[in-house]
Amino acid sequence: MPLNKDTAPEVFVGLDFGTTWVIFNYLIPIAQTDITTLCDAEFVGEGSETKIRRFPSQVIYGPNGTPRFMSSSDSTPSAIEWFKLSLLHRDDLPYDIKSSSRLRQSEKIRERANKSAVEVTSLFLQYIWKAALKLEDLTDMMHGSLRCHITATVPAVWPSTAIDRFEEAITRAGILCGPSCTLRFLREPEAAALSLLPGIETNDGEVVVIVDCGGGTVDLASYTISQTSPLRLAECTTGRSILAGAVCVEDEFVRRLNKKFEEIPKAYVSPSIFNKLCRKFRTSFFRRLNDLDEQYMSCDIPQLGITLTFTLDELCQIFDHSVQKINSAVEAEVKSIVNNTEGFPHHIIISGGFGRNCYLQNRIKEKVSSISETINVVCYSDSTGELAVARGAVISGQASAKNSSYDRVAKVNSRICRADYGVWYRNQSEPVWMVRKGDALPTVNPIRYNLIPTLFEEAQGLNQDSYYLLLRIFCRRAETDSPHMIDTMKWRVDRQMRPQIHMYLIQLEITHTGTKVEFALLFQGNRQEGVLFSHE
Repeated sequence: MPLNKDTAPEVFVGLDFGTTWVIFNYLIPIAQTDITTLCDAEFVGEGSETKIRRFPSQVIYGPNGTPRFMSSSDSTPSAIEWFKLSLLHRDDLPYDIKSSSRLRQSEKIRERANKSAVEVTSLFLQYIWKAALKLEDLTDMMHGSLRCHITATVPAVWPSTAIDRFEEAITRAGILCGPSCTLRFLREPEAAALSLLPGIETNDGEVVVIVDCGGGTVDLASYTISQTSPLRLAECTTGRSILAGAVCVEDEFVRRLNKKFEEIPKAYVSPSIFNKLCRKFRTSFFRRLNDLDEQYMSCDIPQLGITLTFTLDELCQIFDHSVQKINSAVEAEVKSIVNNTEGFPHHIIISGGFGRNCYLQNRIKEKVSSISETINVVCYSDSTGELAVARGAVISGQASAKNSSYDRVAKVNSRICRADYGVWYRNQSEPVWMVRKGDALPTVNPIRYNLIPTLFEEAQGLNQDSYYLLLRIFCRRAETDSPHMIDTMKWRVDRQMRPQIHMYLIQLEITHTGTKVEFALLFQGNRQEGVLFSHE
């Protein structure tokens, strides 16, 4: 029998859905002291890691339409991959990603299977969820005996339409099992900050930049340390997100590999040979490339009677386009901090799977040193930075829970608004802007703005005893943009209140949920049911 939803034990799940990998973390506070990462027993790790604690984001559909999931990072000609990018509208992708031969091939395979990006994502998440439910710790979730709080992460700047598709995929996957299961979204660099900063020596007032280098996106976010114990953070810039992750490097390798084969007369390259070379690059050089060592990539190809070689200089050039974009983003973020705080950041922390690459780490250190030698650059050679987003998602889930026993976990107390928001009263020539781009929105004790009810627009109610007050919410991304309406809040009022409506306290409450700005209408301090929406 399911336990009472208010007293049942809690499980916090962190889902880092990446372009190339997915990491699933969980914590049951009453039974565990540390966060656990879901492992697939079929995966064999590298070096000292006995198991790869992640799932490759690849799906293969057989001739009869039966899906199969990859148990290694190998790319096969028939695999659907990078499907996270397909959750975005094609117009939201930069040209170099849209023109990627691997993305085009993957989308053609998906379309031949007659599957949408949401369907493939849902199927893949369902596969991971079933693997989780096999664990003895989590089987009670099936029966509603655990209150499950899921925090799924998304890039720092991701369109709301993509988040909506991601949410649809999670719902279709059956992950939201029962009324006691909740779902929230969080930006990836914020999750990384919550995971990594408790392990770094910081002081009150210091500014920290997170550079989360993942499979597709590289996300930057900056925080002021409001308090060190317990850790409390305040976002201090709007941050930035670029598509310069691992897939861009792999795509450049494929381009250069094709060029080398074009130089060999009458060379036919079978898919197996091509994938062998891609795998060698991914496993031997992607993380370990270090321009301080004498390295090169060599692979014998007996079928062609040749040895294909990439020199150290050629390998570095494969990374350089992404590295330069990342360094430009780092420099721009530091400038934003200097403009906002009149000082340099104290720490720059490199996280994410791509962030383990030695060559990338060295180039970022060089760039930061050229800006200011006082900035401390923190990077990781083990899986600490790679697992940070999924672990931070679990921590954020605890921080958002209404339970005093989690009061000492790391929290973000305010987030930066990324647009102007205001209301447009009747007979006004422009909106009254209540929140400006760059303003800090608290995550607790939300900001409340007093409204002028006599200036609301009105509409006839369903009967003579009531009418509606209409409040139109407008938004603009920049001061040069024209305001556009994002929603109309419609509040039903008894007609007998109309003569005294000016005497009542009516407010607009604005808060930041992690990925969206949420608006609620309050009457005499109480939220009005159904008069609530969110936007970002």
